[in-house]
Amino acid sequence: MVSILIIAFLSGCRTEPLSTRVIPKTISDRESPPTPIDIDWAGTTWIQSISADVSKDFPGYRGIHLGLDGRLLLVNMDEALGDRWTLSERGGNMALDLSLLSGIPSLPLSGTFYVVAESEKPTETHMARDIRSIRLVPANEPSSDGIILHRANAYVDIIENHWVPRKLKGGAEVKWPINREIHLMVLPNEEGLGVLGFGGVNRFHGAITLGEEHFVTGPLIMAARDGPDMDFEELYVRMISITDRYVQVANDLFLYSKTMPTVAFEMRLFD
Repeated sequence: MVSILIIAFLSGCRTEPLSTRVIPKTISDRESPPTPIDIDWAGTTWIQSISADVSKDFPGYRGIHLGLDGRLLLVNMDEALGDRWTLSERGGNMALDLSLLSGIPSLPLSGTFYVVAESEKPTETHMARDIRSIRLVPANEPSSDGIILHRANAYVDIIENHWVPRKLKGGAEVKWPINREIHLMVLPNEEGLGVLGFGGVNRFHGAITLGEEHFVTGPLIMAARDGPDMDFEELYVRMISITDRYVQVANDLFLYSKTMPTVAFEMRLFD
């Protein structure tokens, strides 16, 4: 039996049909309730293909993160703000309700979706730990292909890596420094962990509390030199200062203030 879960996405965006792919039986056609996909959904991230061919814009994929505290974080969909996600049982079926604070996400999701464990072998029996991809199929178009999302993982550690900003809340309104090694690092120190970086004019540092999903800095101390890149630097440091949580996908790091994206980084290896 194909494992099915229902997702309700409470937003005003439109769902574009992709092609035709017949789901064997819809919920209403089944003689007994379907077996839900038995995954610990809290703390998981689901994205479109991570291939660079998807988009030339950083990071080239979009998706959702289901926060451990019930917050919904939109990954690379800055035009909308997530709110909450909750699991519930409806008519014998598990449902995942996703709500938005504002905006319309760029993934074409709206209404109720069947979520089917995706496999290259349709007859394969899925174990919860083995489910790496899911297919979201609109309930009102059960014969459509829907959207495939892949379970995302972090490939590198936040600590002791060199993070370079690629997107910044409000960044389109300021000039980005040229030929400047703008970066952020989290490093062990005598107190535990510290954060340090460079904003284009001044270096800054401070304490940080880093936990599962949590990224909270103390006051950031920086020099007071002036320069042509101060507008960028002030915005960059302010966005880091208001951050309280993060999501990692592959070699990328996404920072948020509640559910508002603040800065998106790409990991850069040391030479």
